[in-house]
Amino acid sequence: MRFLAWSSSVRSGFPVFFRRPFSIPQSALSLHSPNRGFAIPFRSPYAGPIRLRSRGGVAMRVRLFVAVLAAACFLAGAVTAKPEVLSTLKPEHPRLIAGADDTARVKALIASDPDARALYDRIRQNAEALLSEPVMDYTPEDFRENAGVKTYVTLGKVREVVERIYTLATVYRIDGDRRFLDRARAELLNAATRESWNPIHFLDTAEMTHAVAIGYDWLYQDLSEDDRRTLRQAIIEKGFGPAKSAYTFHGLVPWGHWVMARHNWNQVCNGGLTIGALAIADEEPEIARYILNHAVASVKLPMAEFAPDGAWAEGPSYWSYATQYNVLMLAALKTALGHDFGLADSPGFSVTGFFRMNFGGPSGTAFNYADASGRLGADEQMYWLAREF
Repeated sequence: MRFLAWSSSVRSGFPVFFRRPFSIPQSALSLHSPNRGFAIPFRSPYAGPIRLRSRGGVAMRVRLFVAVLAAACFLAGAVTAKPEVLSTLKPEHPRLIAGADDTARVKALIASDPDARALYDRIRQNAEALLSEPVMDYTPEDFRENAGVKTYVTLGKVREVVERIYTLATVYRIDGDRRFLDRARAELLNAATRESWNPIHFLDTAEMTHAVAIGYDWLYQDLSEDDRRTLRQAIIEKGFGPAKSAYTFHGLVPWGHWVMARHNWNQVCNGGLTIGALAIADEEPEIARYILNHAVASVKLPMAEFAPDGAWAEGPSYWSYATQYNVLMLAALKTALGHDFGLADSPGFSVTGFFRMNFGGPSGTAFNYADASGRLGADEQMYWLAREF
């Protein structure tokens, strides 16, 4: 018996399907470790979840389905539940990335430092401009088709909403002007009432979870209980619902390939979900524990890729995206729990900032190897890396 196998993901970007399947003998397939699922007789940095198609009859397809289902159940038990994961949770809000003490410190800095004042004035100008903008229209910006499955993408719009929430919530926390609170609230409720957060392109889901969670946490004291309930329910149903099936079945669901990936999708998806879990952990501890246990276990895979010297195989652009969410995840864990489960000690991560310092040339562009562009981003995560290491 022979099988046809193809990869459903590459190390970066949207999952693609090789159009020309390749054959491997049945003897080469085996149930492997809990972390690898099916083993194949080669290792490639571009190999993702493996899907199988048999040339045999119905009976062979049934046996294959049972084997795959058994593997999924086996993988589902690979992460051990740890009830103590929330034992050090900071009870008050805000607790994600910037707490109340940070707000007081920033206010004092703005009052005493001209450069800080100038930077804040620019942020406030951006917030003022948002007051006259309508809430986001999530009409799909792009359609893609893979293996006959049509997928729509709203990632650019979701990213803009992440920026809107950070901008509006920051200015409200500094100034206390309720216009910014009301505008942020409108944006949050608009996001929460979307029919779905587009899990088929899970980056959309993860970044939407991130945006709503930051708004929920940073504005918690000034949101009504009804608003909090609406936002919590959206995070649970539209963010964590598809995340649970991804963590359970991995590549067997169309949006689950990132769980075992060693590229930027993993950090972005686990980072957004972690921020969501920490935001609502006091009110919804059971689902928060589940998400945190799985996210921490999963993100170790791409973090191992920083070894030994902090370089990143996907090139500069995806280094920026990967480390942005990697740092957001670690920062949220540290501010909410007081620790990051040792993730920052992953070999190579402490020196990855030097990689960023050296992949830009005197032309002002990056050495764009892999599937990266030549553009150099702002990479604000460098401030966190400099402070931590």
